[in-house]
Amino acid sequence: MTAANLPERVLGATRWITGSHVYGFPNCARAVALDLHGDRALRRPLRDEEELVLQRGRDHEARIVATLDYATPEHPERDFEAGAAATRELLERGVAGVLQGVLRDPVDRRLGIADLLRREPGGSDLGDWHYVVGDV
Repeated sequence: MTAANLPERVLGATRWITGSHVYGFPNCARAVALDLHGDRALRRPLRDEEELVLQRGRDHEARIVATLDYATPEHPERDFEAGAAATRELLERGVAGVLQGVLRDPVDRRLGIADLLRREPGGSDLGDWHYVVGDV
């Protein structure tokens, strides 16, 4: 697919490169290409077994995070700029942990939504603490 084939609405859109793209690329490079450069509607629907695996993962994560007293950044859905700002505010406050913290690099268009960010002792630009990323 070349830029000449892409609709104008896609060419002007900002697409973020996420961990899902990195993990998904070996399984289906076409889906990643459609996410980043094409029409997402052209992706094939998930099979029942894929939906089941995803749901089991979501259920497992919900059980784990229910045991934690971590803050969640509040922001409009898919507003990654607001999510990153809300996450940064929590980190600067020094909360014990953050669920679904939005981390982004606008220059390289990289985006990550960490399952967990856990405060640890040790200096950083935040103060006498830093955060360690965790995955459920």
